[in-house]
Amino acid sequence: MTSTRNRALPQARFGRGLILVCLAGVIWGTIGPGVRLVHEWSGLSALTITAYRAMAAVVVLIVIALVTRRFATSWSLAIHQWRRVIMVGLLTAAAQLL
Repeated sequence: MTSTRNRALPQARFGRGLILVCLAGVIWGTIGPGVRLVHEWSGLSALTITAYRAMAAVVVLIVIALVTRRFATSWSLAIHQWRRVIMVGLLTAAAQLL
């Protein structure tokens, strides 16, 4: 017999996932105007701004992994799948250059 709590859990995860996807969409949609403003204020090129954004993202992801105590698991997965990690990094860099 399943409890009410077990049935409500997928809906709560769906709601959280939907919020995260919407937040990602807002962030993605504001990249262009944000880069334009930073370029106008600082004179940095779009490529330099992208590099800074990527470095900031790495720092945020590491902090989140440490806070949620998933860093060791993530690191071991990255070591195990090192070819994929390198390929994703190269493809991401190529996409940013293009």
